[in-house]
Amino acid sequence: MVKLSWQTSILLGLLGLGSLALSLEQPSPANSNNIPTVRKTVKNVSAPGEIRNRGKTVTLVPPADISRTLVRVGDAVQAGQVIFLRDSYHKLMARLQASPQLWEQLSPQLPETKVKAPIGGQILRLEPVVEIGNLTDLQVIAFLDPATVKVGQSVLILCPQQELQGTIGAVAADHVVIELADPSQVLTLLDHDFKVKIVDSVASIY
Repeated sequence: MVKLSWQTSILLGLLGLGSLALSLEQPSPANSNNIPTVRKTVKNVSAPGEIRNRGKTVTLVPPADISRTLVRVGDAVQAGQVIFLRDSYHKLMARLQASPQLWEQLSPQLPETKVKAPIGGQILRLEPVVEIGNLTDLQVIAFLDPATVKVGQSVLILCPQQELQGTIGAVAADHVVIELADPSQVLTLLDHDFKVKIVDSVASIY
């Protein structure tokens, strides 16, 4: 057996410790590609919202003696379509039914007993005034900080007695544009204050 001097034993011991330290510093195979860890951070953010109309609308103040409404909010109408009947319509029709021979005399009064849509479009409001425009021109926006959100995040629109679902469709300089899960629901927001709240998580890299 070869006997080692005490100096040689110490040297070999130091080399062994160095090799162990180097092996501990080597990255594990799972982290050898320096893949960043992705964690989920919940963004509890909300801000006021509003409806913006990017198109043309016509407002009509109906007369006070309306007896029948022939349309509902959201209905599509054509220019010249009758949307209201006045009290005088029923009175005139009653006279014509009782005395058909008076048709030529009384029929010219019929147009005055009806209220017609001045343009084609959709009924956006019925009270307190009638507003006709295009549903696709109505845009839901929220005054969220664009730096704190991203396109595609899910949101809740909080308004009286209901919550609507949507996503962030675009980000502008001082607001974000919301896309509703059901676009027709924008009509329920026209006459209400509402807030938009972020409800999903944001991928954050640490």
